[in-house]
Amino acid sequence: MTRPLATVMLLLVSSMQLAAADVHPWSDLLGMSWLFYEAQHSGVLPTWNRVTQNNGGWRNKSHTNDGKGPGGVSADLTGGFYDAGDHVKFHLPLGQAMSTLAMGALVHEAGYRSAGQWDAMARNMAWAGQYLIKCHLKASDVPTANIFVAQVGDTDVDHSFWGRPEQQPEGGTPGSSGYRPVWTITSSNPGSDILGSAAASMAGVAMVLRKAGAQQDLALAADLLRRAKQLLTAGNATPGRFFPPSGSNAYSSGSYADDLAWGAMMICWADLAGGTGLPASCSDALSKFDTAFQNSGYSVNSDWDNVFLPAASTMLVLASKLTAASGG
Repeated sequence: MTRPLATVMLLLVSSMQLAAADVHPWSDLLGMSWLFYEAQHSGVLPTWNRVTQNNGGWRNKSHTNDGKGPGGVSADLTGGFYDAGDHVKFHLPLGQAMSTLAMGALVHEAGYRSAGQWDAMARNMAWAGQYLIKCHLKASDVPTANIFVAQVGDTDVDHSFWGRPEQQPEGGTPGSSGYRPVWTITSSNPGSDILGSAAASMAGVAMVLRKAGAQQDLALAADLLRRAKQLLTAGNATPGRFFPPSGSNAYSSGSYADDLAWGAMMICWADLAGGTGLPASCSDALSKFDTAFQNSGYSVNSDWDNVFLPAASTMLVLASKLTAASGG
């Protein structure tokens, strides 16, 4: 699964910094960990993907019709990442994985750079960010007007198909092996859990793409941060957990308060890094963190269903900056 590996990679970079003189090739291990995410790519694969058939691997383009056909939304939703061994694109675990990976890269930037893995990470972060922008079908400063994709594919249909993604039919009718419907979040079909995690991912990717390197893209970073704020306000305006209108719910969220807190904390971080003084987003983040704590209490684990811990960890990372910005 993508989510546990994201946490393992966060620990891996910490281990690299603590054991810099170790004879083991930790930098190679970090690089190979990113191969997992490249193997999970969907759509027309980028030329830099190291596991494509053109580069001596086994992957090729797949699901190039996502977003269109029966159950679609007449939009290009190719790209992104498959969930695990199946071929659905679930955006709650995607948001948790990408935001955790971004946090790890930002906290351990020196480790990534000394390992020579910063650009490999940033390429995948940009790939994630570009896909999330596609999924933001309607971006608006009016909170209730935003539309965001929660899921591409039907859980039950997909889990009945055994084969490589390149082999799965496309454009099938409901119930057939090629049926890949698109479920969306709107003001009448809320999904604050997914919107909060998506906002965290967008803000995290934006901060990565601001950094110097081959993948630096200030325009894309600004667009991602703007959209992150729109999605967070949309999640606030129409609170509720996401439920697919049909088929099994593979990732049923227990709460959305932790996701909104996580998204707000990452936006606070991005605003602190990009300006002076205490941004309003940071006051909002602290308020949402308190709400999440009151809702579920302290948590010692982190996964797709609980992002309270990374929100708390981010607050600790930002503690000195928050104090300085507030004049405390």
